[in-house]
Amino acid sequence: MDPNDKHRLEGFRALIASDKSGSYLLEDTDSTFRPWQELSAEGKLHFIAWAAAMYEVPFVQFAETVRDFAGKGETLTEAALRTVLEYKRELHALAELLPDDGRTESTPLVERFRELLDYQPADRAGLMAHDMAENAKTTLESFSDEFERLARTPEQKTLVSNFKEFVGEVTDASMKRTFDKLLTRYATLGRGRTKDMDMER
Repeated sequence: MDPNDKHRLEGFRALIASDKSGSYLLEDTDSTFRPWQELSAEGKLHFIAWAAAMYEVPFVQFAETVRDFAGKGETLTEAALRTVLEYKRELHALAELLPDDGRTESTPLVERFRELLDYQPADRAGLMAHDMAENAKTTLESFSDEFERLARTPEQKTLVSNFKEFVGEVTDASMKRTFDKLLTRYATLGRGRTKDMDMER
């Protein structure tokens, strides 16, 4: 057995053994917290499946552990059917949250979420930066106007003049052009990555 596979299998077994012998409570499928011994067959199956997925355990070892710890016969069959149905309901609910991507072919749900999470943050980061800059510009201009209103002495008026000049430098049209270029670059990168993924398919 590959050392990495052996390490994952050992981690999987250790986690299940810890849940089984631990004094802590686990959340059952009815949202009640119970010790392992009092969990329903569905609850035990849930924790075993979660651990197997986390450690990337092969099906054979997963199935053996389920039979050893979650029950046998009709009890196990019913627990498995209930678990599969619940997972399918959750996947369907997740799919309903995604926007229509206009595709006619079926796309694995994990790929759709990967696209959403991998390629929208850049656009969102650019927009957030632009909004922050606009807010800062508005705040600085408000301070500048207020300072000008309150200035009385020649020294204060000189300071206000210098401050207004500074505000003008950091909020002029060139700053806006810089952010517009960044947003355009983000959008181009996002389209390019999406195109690359489509080609890989």
